[in-house]
Amino acid sequence: MQLVLSSLWDYIPVISLRGEMQSSGPGWNLPTTAGSVGGCLFALGVSAGVIWLKKRKREQRHERPPQEEKILRPPGYFGICRLAELEEDLVDVIFRAMAAGLLLGATLGGLWPVAAGLVSRDFTMEQFWATPRSSVATGALVSGLLTLLWAIREFRKIWQLVDDIRNCRFGLRGEQAVAEKLMDRDLTAAGYTAFHDLPAEKGGKKWNVDHVVVGPGGVFVLETKARPRRRARGTQREHEVRFDGEVLHFPWCYDAKAAKQARYNVDWVRKYLGVYAPQNLRIQPVIVVPGWFVAPTEKEFDVKVMNAKYLVAYLRNAPKLFKPEELAMVIQRVDDRCRSLEF
Repeated sequence: MQLVLSSLWDYIPVISLRGEMQSSGPGWNLPTTAGSVGGCLFALGVSAGVIWLKKRKREQRHERPPQEEKILRPPGYFGICRLAELEEDLVDVIFRAMAAGLLLGATLGGLWPVAAGLVSRDFTMEQFWATPRSSVATGALVSGLLTLLWAIREFRKIWQLVDDIRNCRFGLRGEQAVAEKLMDRDLTAAGYTAFHDLPAEKGGKKWNVDHVVVGPGGVFVLETKARPRRRARGTQREHEVRFDGEVLHFPWCYDAKAAKQARYNVDWVRKYLGVYAPQNLRIQPVIVVPGWFVAPTEKEFDVKVMNAKYLVAYLRNAPKLFKPEELAMVIQRVDDRCRSLEF
C-alpha cells in the first residue's frame, strides 16, 4: 500500500507550505513548468513581433493598391470568408482538444497506481482514504474529471465544425455553379448583367444576396440552395425536389426558410434601388437548386424554383419589359454596392 502511494507521489507534484515545488520522482517541477510557459510566451511574442514588423515595413514602403477603384465581389465571396473563419476555428479547437488530452493523459497516468492497487486488491478504498496523501489523489481525480469534460466539450465542437465546413463548402460550390451558368453568352447577348454576393444590411443584421440578374425581363433575385444527394427517406425520388409555395422538400430533408429568405431579399433590393428604378420594375424571387430536378406543379407561386440549367432558358424567355436605358441606373446602383473589395 505504501509502495503504491509512493509511486503515485512520484507523478503528482505537491506545493508545500513554504511554496516550494517538491517531487521525489520524474514529475513536473517548478523549473520545467516555468520553462514550458516561457517557451510558449516566447513563441507567441516572436509571432506577434513578425506580424508587427511586416506591417511596419509595408507602411514604411508606403504600399498601396495600384488602382484606386474597388473590384466586384466574386461568386460566393461571403462563403469564402465564412469558410476561412470556420477552418481557423477548427484549428483552434483541435489545439485545445490536444491540450485537454495531454492533461487528461497525465492525470490518468498519475492515478494509475491507485487504480491498479484497487483492482489487484492490494488495498481497499478505506485503507486508501486513511492515508495522509489520499487528498492529493482526490485532487487529481477531480482535475481529471474536469479535464475530461473539457475534452468532451472540444470534441463536440470539432464534430459541429466539421459539418459546418462541409455545408459551407457545398453551398459555396453551389453558388459558383450558378454563377458559371449566368456567364452564358446567349444570356449576355440578350442584355442580361449578373452580379454576385450583393452585400445587404438592415437593422444591424448583415447578409448577402447570392445573385442579382438585371435585364430586359426586370430584376431577378436568386437564392441558391445546394444540397447533396442522399438515400431517400420516403417514396420521393433521390434526384427530385418538390416545392409547395413555402417549403422545399428534398428526398431526405426540407427547407422552410428558403422561400421566406427569397422574398425578404426582394424587399431589401426594392428598397435599396429606390428612386433609381422604374416605378413598374419587376423584381422576381428565384430559388436555384443546382443539380436537382424540380417536380412541376399545376399552381403558380410568387417564388420560382428551378435548377441552374433551366435558369438560363427561363431568363432568356422572360418577357422583354424594359429597355437598356431604363435599367442603366439600376445596373449602376447594384454595381456600386458589389464593388467592396480592394485590389
